[in-house]
Amino acid sequence: MSNTYTPSGQVQGIVSEGHASKKHPIPVLKPNPAYLTVTRKIDISNLPSGSMHDSITDGTFTVWFSTPLQKRGPVPSGWAT
Repeated sequence: MSNTYTPSGQVQGIVSEGHASKKHPIPVLKPNPAYLTVTRKIDISNLPSGSMHDSITDGTFTVWFSTPLQKRGPVPSGWAT
């Protein structure tokens, strides 16, 4: 289990790998070191433009989407539902 941090470094909740958080996402405009140590970035730059995905993975950690997402363009603005 790991804590989820807000941009100010305050604990937002507890999340374990493989279980989605039931809280609504919070935009993180300026990630601080505490946030960066408990989060993970999955590179989607190698996914073909226009491809549909119900999950993405880095080989160790997998994120599943409730609605398939389409890669629409280059990272970071390349997702659509």
